[in-house]
Amino acid sequence: MDLTLDPQEDRYVWIQQNLTRFRYRQLGKTDKGLLPSFLQEISGYSRIQIKHLAR
Repeated sequence: MDLTLDPQEDRYVWIQQNLTRFRYRQLGKTDKGLLPSFLQEISGYSRIQIKHLAR
């Protein structure tokens, strides 16, 4: 199963939707580690890029 996202804009929108959906800013420390790992795997971005987008 191929779960990659292509255009950069689509990836940014998808990441923002998921950060909002899972209320990233309200998550505890443990959960804040899981969500970026998942987003990193699907989007292909590095952990630092995901953290930057989460700000």
